Amino acid sequence: MPEIIFRTERLKVIEYTYDRLEEIQELYQDKEIIKYTLNNSVPKTKDELEKGIEMYQKVYVKYNNQQGKWLVVHREKDNVMGFVGLLFIDELQKTEMSYGFMKKYRGYGYATEAVCGLKKYVFEKIKLKELCALIKADNVKSRGVVERVGLENQNKNVKVKGYMFDLYSSQK
Repeated sequence: MPEIIFRTERLKVIEYTYDRLEEIQELYQDKEIIKYTLNNSVPKTKDELEKGIEMYQKVYVKYNNQQGKWLVVHREKDNVMGFVGLLFIDELQKTEMSYGFMKKYRGYGYATEAVCGLKKYVFEKIKLKELCALIKADNVKSRGVVERVGLENQNKNVKVKGYMFDLYSSQK
């Protein structure tokens, strides 16, 4: 049984597990998720996803669920809808949140609800003082999500790992 990281009104955020591999494959075949979250814009293979699950499970233990990527699942239907994650970015010396939802779940407020829950988790449970998001300039929908949950644009054209982003952040 995967550990539940946090819950919101309609969602629960859980660890990646092998029993969800088919749903994870569907998630990482969504063109928008690939475009904005995978550096090479190529869907991951089943083997790559299995290795990713193994890596995330090690990260959960190493960082006591304070870093990693987690699945967003509907509380009632128990289906995978997307992901949220936290990663410390050395170049910025900040913890970045990431998220992505399959196309069929966009437009219903799920991303905003999950990101709001993640922000609460970061400030109340982990006790971080700041949270940031790196948003590609053309990702208008993600910009709207982070702005709705109170992150503010701090800098345009921040270069991280060779890619350009707008940096949004929020402090406790």
